[in-house]
This record gives sequence, C-alpha cells and structure tokens, in this order.
Amino acid sequence: MEEKKNEKKADEDVLKSIIGNTAELSIHYGGYEIIVKNKNEFRWAEVFECLFDYGYSVYVIKRDNNINIIAKQTW
Repeated sequence: MEEKKNEKKADEDVLKSIIGNTAELSIHYGGYEIIVKNKNEFRWAEVFECLFDYGYSVYVIKRDNNINIIAKQTW
C-alpha cells in the first residue's frame, strides 16, 4: 500500500512540474482534474504522455470557458 501511495505522489509531482502555472491541478475522485488556464503555453503532449505512462484514462471537456482534463486511474 505504501508503494502505491508513493507512486501517486510521484505522478502528482511530475504533473505539477510539467504544467507549472499554465493550469491548476487537483485530486478528483482518485485521479486528477487539470484546469487549463493558458492553452497556448500548456504542454499538451507531455501532460497526456505522463498521464498515459502512469496508467490513467483521459477525458477532455470544456467547462466555464476552460478546457478541463479529467484523468482516472485504469484498473
């Protein structure tokens, strides 16, 4: 269980380093919600690759004039 918790922290740290101040990252039902604030500078490919590498399924929606990425762990 401790290994899974450390892995979760690792993917969160990686995501934070990739998105910087171009988006907001929050935990969302055991996965993540990323609210893109600067779509021109947001590193789209790197974020998607990171999420896929850590085993997440990705959904992209538009809410309140922002593009939101919902990432859910694939089980």
